[in-house]
Amino acid sequence: TKTSGIHSVPLVILRVTTGALMLHHGTEGGLLPANFDSEQFKGFTTFIVDPYFSFLPGPSFVWSAVHDYVEFFGAIFFALGLFTRPAALSLLTTMAGAVYFHTSSTGWQGAPFGHVANYSYDFEEPML
Repeated sequence: TKTSGIHSVPLVILRVTTGALMLHHGTEGGLLPANFDSEQFKGFTTFIVDPYFSFLPGPSFVWSAVHDYVEFFGAIFFALGLFTRPAALSLLTTMAGAVYFHTSSTGWQGAPFGHVANYSYDFEEPML
């Protein structure tokens, strides 16, 4: 397949759109990432990192900040096409953690053939 010239346009659109969505996701607690005093940051640390990622070394607020910085700066680099492969790898790792969290907290919910009440599996969006 060709990925140069006019053939690269769909890839650029996909890359910029993905970066914009991840940037929006990485700024949940305010305009910039890792807003340590925000309720969103504290809630993420208390209800997600502490119970589901307690195996990670170091304090949980550090991992919450790493998560925010990866989703913020990784998304910017990905959208701009700078350091695309490391940015994509860091975003992939973050989303793999999100899939782990969702499957740990709710299970597979009968996937792939189960029907859930809200018509959406909890792990679908991060898995995309």
